[in-house]
Parts: sequence; C-alpha cells; structure tokens
Amino acid sequence: MLIMSITLARNILEYPPNKLKLWPCLRRLLPADAKRPPMKATGPHPRPRQDLVTAACSACRETESQALNRKHHDLQARATALEELVELLRNLPYQDAQGVLQRIRSKTDIGTILNHVKAGDLLLQMAILPETRFRYEFPYRSEMPEDYVPNNPYLDSLIYEGASLYSTDGFPGRSKHTNTSSVANLGSDQYQSLYLRPFHAGQVVDPRLSNVKISSWTTVCEDDVLMRDLLGGFLRCEYHFTAIFQKDLFLEDMAEQREDFCSSLLVNIILGYSCVCYPQFSNRAEYWNPHTLLYRFMAEAKRLWELEATKSRITTIQAGVLFNVFCNLCGLDEVGQAYRIQAITLAHKLRLFNRTRDGKSERIRREVKTNQEPSPHQIIADAKKYLQTLVRVYYLRHGFEAMDLFIVIPLILAGSDCIDAINEQTPSPKLETLRSTLILVAKGLFNQRRNHYLAEALFRVIRGRMRHT
Repeated sequence: MLIMSITLARNILEYPPNKLKLWPCLRRLLPADAKRPPMKATGPHPRPRQDLVTAACSACRETESQALNRKHHDLQARATALEELVELLRNLPYQDAQGVLQRIRSKTDIGTILNHVKAGDLLLQMAILPETRFRYEFPYRSEMPEDYVPNNPYLDSLIYEGASLYSTDGFPGRSKHTNTSSVANLGSDQYQSLYLRPFHAGQVVDPRLSNVKISSWTTVCEDDVLMRDLLGGFLRCEYHFTAIFQKDLFLEDMAEQREDFCSSLLVNIILGYSCVCYPQFSNRAEYWNPHTLLYRFMAEAKRLWELEATKSRITTIQAGVLFNVFCNLCGLDEVGQAYRIQAITLAHKLRLFNRTRDGKSERIRREVKTNQEPSPHQIIADAKKYLQTLVRVYYLRHGFEAMDLFIVIPLILAGSDCIDAINEQTPSPKLETLRSTLILVAKGLFNQRRNHYLAEALFRVIRGRMRHT
C-alpha cells in the first residue's frame, strides 16, 4: 500500500502546479503525515526531493471565521422559522393552532411543521371536490329582465336557482306553481348535481362503449380510442335530439358483432355526425373539406347508402333519418329530403306505421281546472316569455359553445320575435329587454357556428336584419 501511495504521489508531482489544482480529489488521497523514503541516485542528475502535499488545501478547509459565519446564518434561519411559527399560532383558527401545539410537544421539527401548515394536508386537498357550478354571465345586461319574473314557473325551479346568481325574492308576483321547499328536498346531491353542472362537463360512462372495437365496423379510421370519444360526444350532445336508434341495443350489437341493430352504414353516419360534436376538431364545421375526418366518414356512409338504400332494414331507416338531420345542419335541406323520403318508404315496407293499439292510451292527460280561460293573445305572449326565459336559463348554466342543434331552434325563434318587436314606438325599458335578448341570440348563433354551417347561415340572417342605432 505504501509503494502504491508513493507511486501515485510521484505521478501527481510530475504535473505542473496549475494542472495539479484541478485534481483536489486525488490530492486528498495522499496521507498528510506520510514520510517519503530516501531516493537513490539512478543517474548523473538525481531529481530533487519534494515534500508531499497535505490532506486538504487551504481552499478546502473551513476557517474559523467561516465557521462562525455559518453558525450565525443557521441561528438566523432558526429565529426566522420561530417567528413564522409564532405568527401562525396567532392567526390560525383555534383547532388548527391546537394541532400545531401538539406537534411541537411531540418534538416535531419546526421546519416540518411550517411546511405542513403552508402546504396543507395534501390528502385532504385531494378529497375536496372542485367547484363545478359554473355560471355564465349575460353579454348585454347581467340581470334577468323584470318582465320575465312575475308568474314565471321556470324561475321558481331548481334549474333557475342552481343556474342564476340573482335572487328573485325581491320581485313581486313570483309564481306559486312550484313548491320551493319540495324543490329543495329533491333528494341527494347526486340528483341535484344534474341541475347544477353544464352538460358539456359530463362524460358518457358505459362499459360497452369503453371496450367496443369500432374499427371493425368502418374502414375510415383505425383509432378506436378516438372513435370512442367521438361516439361518446354524440351520445352526450345530440342523441337526445336525434334518438332515432336505441343506444343500448346499438352498443350491444356493436360489441357482439351482430347486425340486428347495428351496421357499417349506421356506424359511419353516426361517426360523421359525431365529428361536429368533438371540440378538438377546429374545422369541424367544414363538411365540404376533403381533408377532415368528417368528410371521410360521410363519404363512406354515402357509398354504403347507395348499396343498401333499397334494403328494408331498421338500421337503413335509422341511417336515412340521420342523413336528413345532418344535411339540415349543413344547410342542405333539399339534399336531406331525399334521404327522409326513402327512409319513410322503407318504414312503410316494414309496416312500422301499421301498428294498431287496442284499448285506451297509456298516456294519462291531466285536466287543468282554471277559473278563467286566457285569451289567445295572452297565451302567445306567455309562450314567448317562457321561451326566452328558457334560452336565458340554458345560457346561464351551459353556455353556447358546446354542440347542440336543438338550441338553434329557440334561438332563431326568439331572435326573429325580438327583431319584429323593435320599432320606433317601443318604450325604452322594453327596448332594453329586447336588445339584451337579441344580443344573447346573436352570441348563441355565433358560438354554434363553430360546430355546423346552419348556425353560420342563421347568424348572418339575424345580423343582416339588425338595424344600426
């Protein structure tokens, strides 16, 4: 070992001093008190004897002043931590302060206590559900028009109470049709959450949809994950409006590779329709663009329609109805009419309209007893008020960005009524209400135009009918 140390020291000493400084780790390996044995001359000019280096150079050793400075900083940091701890004990609630005192008595480190109080209990934070009761704000006037409040049953329901920031307790003449105490006691929070969250914040959870292999039904796309997301978006946004097929039977046959209530034609038209419901597609409204997935799904569906248009199958009838609706939202009403007529023809062949019902109808009609029949003018006025109320309540909770073909219908009706009602003789308060509704309608159509072309066309119609003030 001594011979190896001497050899290593001899090799190091051959380096110049400036390079030797780059090897502090090797210099520490040399023993500080090692005595070098006498060297014998092996040649005419023996090398002079050099002392061994010390264990650590001056730069590596901590001086007394540096040690005092380090201790001073440590004491200063500890004093700062103690000051923070005392400040926390002053400001924390009583129960939280008691918890901190218990940690101190259990000899927990001060830094650990401060980190715990500042960062909080991470497990508790993860257990807290985020706030999902998001509310939109009206674009023109933030309050609900006073004309809509009296005798309006829609404003006395959980839908409005959950969606609105504004209380209607101060308005006279609130509707007595709905018992607010029974509305408040609808049940658990699980049922009330359906009224307190926007529909586009939800997701369709179905085991059959999670495991189905949709790529076996279409040649357009092989990404099953993407197509499951597309189908889930359609079931969330548009299925309630175009429920021409039964969801459970459709998913069961798709998973089991049966063709009773599922076919490649029906799958492709549904996936094409689903593309307008997928917000990740920025060009989802461009049905004419051949580079979009929407165009390719629809092209495949049209090809299969030409092969199966004359076959009397329930899936072909369902596909024809979806073709008609999709053409309508693209502004191609005349093209969609041909699909609708052919679907009705196939339905007659299957005798779907020939069902006879014996006995009384299962639907029970309620008789509403009133002391006085309202006039037709009052019925129309109330209907318009209720329609515009529902448009506003819909916007407060859901907004207008998510795909919803159904909302376009009340939007265009409310917008046309407002434009027809605005004239030179309109009173100022009524004019402000009409303007606020009209601007809200324009905003809804403007947002929906990102999803389909029909909203774009209707937005241009409403904007063209607006007069400059």
